Order: sequence, then C-alpha cells, then structure tokens
Amino acid sequence: MAYSEKTDSAKQSQTCFYDPVTDSWRPVSSVDPLPSSATLTEGTYATVIDSSSSSIYTYVGKAVIGSIFSSSSWQIRQIEDNNLIVRWADGNSNFDNIWDDRVVISYL
Repeated sequence: MAYSEKTDSAKQSQTCFYDPVTDSWRPVSSVDPLPSSATLTEGTYATVIDSSSSSIYTYVGKAVIGSIFSSSSWQIRQIEDNNLIVRWADGNSNFDNIWDDRVVISYL
C-alpha cells in the first residue's frame, strides 16, 4: 500500500494521506498512525505540519511512514513565521526526536 501526502490547506496541524487501494484520504494522528504494514519505497516519509501549537513558530516533522508521534524517530524543524528562520531540533537533521515534544525541544 503506497501513500502520498496531503496537508490541510487551512494551515492546520492535520496531515492526511491518500490510500490508492481504497481511493480515499485519511487523517493521521498519534492514536491512528499509518499502518506499519504499508509497502514503502526507500526514502518515503510521512510529513506533519503544526502551525497551531505556537503563534510564532511552525513545526515540520518527518518520519518513516508508520512511526507514531511518541517514538524517537522524527526529524523536526522549527520555522519562525515572521522571519522564515529555520532551526533544527537538537541542532541537527537526525531522525531521533519525539514529535509530541516538538514545543519543548531545544532548536539550534
């Protein structure tokens, strides 16, 4: 099963994925992550965008499809909305952060 990303156009923190098998879009949450049984091609990631947790920052997270928000498998960027300054969680682009902790992580 392959998935494509569709981010909500209303600039909200919900990300949906298109399932070509059922021909439908479905939202992804920490309670209902993408199934780990999905067939993946190398380099395929789920992307989550959160612009509602802060009035100053937008957070962008990437992880292998099937990752849950509480796992240490996320690459997270913090974007300062007014100046478009991009900072990485822990100062690097490693996939070792927890999406649920995005607001309290140190960004460099």
